Amino acid sequence: TDTFDCEVAIPIGASIEPQGRVREITLPAAAFVSVKLTGPYEELPQAWAAFTAAVRNAGLVTDDVFLERYSRDNTPDKDPGTYQTFLYKRLA
Repeated sequence: TDTFDCEVAIPIGASIEPQGRVREITLPAAAFVSVKLTGPYEELPQAWAAFTAAVRNAGLVTDDVFLERYSRDNTPDKDPGTYQTFLYKRLA
């Protein structure tokens, strides 16, 4: 529980050559349910718990794929209370 594997995805407009642990992938089309968190990153654990509960209570079924997308406006010079993070769970 001290470590985990994750992937970081950055949309790009051209193909790249694999280099070290960097590789190009194409994600298959899928349906997701999402929510936007406005607030500091420290609120992410509570946001995920509330989002997961809301999805379950709505009767939606998801698999193990989840994503976080951070706004480009989330910069250190801004108030963390205004940060926008989008949470996604893939529908099964």
